[in-house]
Amino acid sequence: MGVESIQAKLEEPDEDEAPPKSPERQATGPLADEEPGEPPVDFEALLEQLSAERNPEEKVNVAAERERVSRGLEHVDTLLEREKEENQSLEAVRQGLQVPHEDSGAVKKLEEAKARLEEEQGHIELAAEWNDVLDSFSELSGGELQHIADTGMTRKGKAIYNKHGKELHSNLAKELARMHLAGGRYVTWGQLRTLRMAVDRILHDIGSVVKGIFKGSGQEQGSSGNQKGTA
Repeated sequence: MGVESIQAKLEEPDEDEAPPKSPERQATGPLADEEPGEPPVDFEALLEQLSAERNPEEKVNVAAERERVSRGLEHVDTLLEREKEENQSLEAVRQGLQVPHEDSGAVKKLEEAKARLEEEQGHIELAAEWNDVLDSFSELSGGELQHIADTGMTRKGKAIYNKHGKELHSNLAKELARMHLAGGRYVTWGQLRTLRMAVDRILHDIGSVVKGIFKGSGQEQGSSGNQKGTA
């Protein structure tokens, strides 16, 4: 047998020997999928993770954050369903044994985690909307942009709209125009917090105005009724 034949024979794979499998990567952390036999989810770590402060200078990566939050919500929903089923089973067994049922508190903590994820999901969508507005500002002249930063409206007195045709409040338009003038072309986590505070103030002011309108209307009706009674 020649050297080439021997070399070829040595390189032939053994049919009884399966090729080694590369180890599969497994997700880790509080939001990783659980497998049977794994320890239960650390709810405190999960809530701490969701409450962690983000780097204010870091760009809000909308696509990545959408994916992360979507997966988190999906996992929390799965855990919630399982915990509720286990609670119902335990409650039925304990009732049969006439033993008081004590809730572990897991459902409440998971519902809190879900609420925080849904809130973060809303913030990410706001970042996406405001990034679009900042992008549209790139088409405007410096003078036009400065006028928006000062008044919240264009030089022609028109409001600012997002790409979906929704009108932006003038105060929010001012904040975004100032960000663009300062070099901002996308929303960071710090700017997202500032813009959310501006939105909260706007909503508070609108709520106060509405309450004032209803209060004034009620007083007018009361005054009118008193006048009719004395006539």
